[in-house]
Amino acid sequence: MAPSLADPRPDGVTLAVCTHNGATRLGPTLARIAAQADLEKGNPPGTGIHFELLVVDNASTDGTAETVKALWPAALADRLTIIREGAPGVAHARLRALREARFRFISFIDDDNWISPNWVREVHAIFADNPKVALLHCPSTAHLPGPEPADFPTYSSWLAIGSLVQEEGIVTRRPVSFWTAGLSVRLAALAFLDDPRFAFALSGRTGARTLGGEDHELCLCTLLGGWEAVFTHKIQFVHDIPMRRLEPDYLADLVENGGRSRRVLSEYRAAFAPDRFPTGLRLLAICVRDFAYRGAAYWLKRAVGRLPSAAAPSALSYRHARGRLVGYFETAARVPVARRNIAIARRFHAPDAG
Repeated sequence: MAPSLADPRPDGVTLAVCTHNGATRLGPTLARIAAQADLEKGNPPGTGIHFELLVVDNASTDGTAETVKALWPAALADRLTIIREGAPGVAHARLRALREARFRFISFIDDDNWISPNWVREVHAIFADNPKVALLHCPSTAHLPGPEPADFPTYSSWLAIGSLVQEEGIVTRRPVSFWTAGLSVRLAALAFLDDPRFAFALSGRTGARTLGGEDHELCLCTLLGGWEAVFTHKIQFVHDIPMRRLEPDYLADLVENGGRSRRVLSEYRAAFAPDRFPTGLRLLAICVRDFAYRGAAYWLKRAVGRLPSAAAPSALSYRHARGRLVGYFETAARVPVARRNIAIARRFHAPDAG
């Protein structure tokens, strides 16, 4: 039986790679993780930082586990754990990683993320020096298969590229949330996940179907307990972007699917700032207004031939607005789940948080 997230775990950092059919992507990712190994030696000897690589094979059919074993250095075999999660979907894989992590701090590294060589040392230092910090994030840059597309800055954040926060250190604004790619977490802060009534309202990627936002849901629930978040530029990761993710139709679907989660995420954000994040009929009115305005602009540009592609800014704006409106009705049954989660998360306080 997996331990409770509130149970003490040894000091160190678990680097969790959740992957579905990632055999062809994992080589550079594993090489960057293996390069952290010298941190365990310490200077002077005995002062190093322990880490492990935890690979969650999420229902892969391409020999992902065998590929990891072949690529991972034999000298670091005791630092590698591979587990298989049969339930498809990144949310299931990440929950499994949280349960199986050996150490008290965990970093989620996607199978196409290349982390900086100082990752483990900085992550460990920030958590160790700040006992109320539960979440840690950092900037990312893109490794593209060719020249940067002209409209790339308008949609790069949808590909987990860039900085969600500009300042260095404790992030004071609320609400705040991050992508799971590159997110580091203090496991003890996730004790609310042990409550049998808690169930994520958003499912993340499940094959070709996506209801995104589960990463933001996790962050917002964590911070409801009074924990703190840090954004640091001392570490970063490179996100390897294949050509298919730059295709206009892929981007348009990604943006629309992201909009579908707005109603649920608005419930969480309103728990911090109800005046700034409307819910219910107020949110519906905003969704209808935005869809009408952005839809009119989109169809007008399309009619006069001024819409170069499905990834043009006005096209993506329209698709996002459409996703928000469709999602308002589609996710109605998930709203009570989110409200229950809010009540649960508020019961699990950070140290000295009340």
